[in-house]
Amino acid sequence: MNKQNNWWRLILIFYARMTSWIIFPALLAYVMEKYVFVPVNFLILVVIAFMISLYGIWREIKKYQNTLSKETPNNQKSNESNITNGTEQ
Repeated sequence: MNKQNNWWRLILIFYARMTSWIIFPALLAYVMEKYVFVPVNFLILVVIAFMISLYGIWREIKKYQNTLSKETPNNQKSNESNITNGTEQ
């Protein structure tokens, strides 16, 4: 498929990865509290899950920025040349 037709695909993948970094550590903390640890340690597990989520979100944002920086110069050059030539898509 054409890259111009799949502009939304990259955004949906990014959204899914961000959501998973928030949900899975929180669910893991809940399950560990429920079946492994005593309820008093739940706050500690939530804090650890939050830190894991922060790291994962930071890593995914860096990946997304690198992907955009690789794709953006080509798109900007083609759009700038279309505008200078008087054609617009």
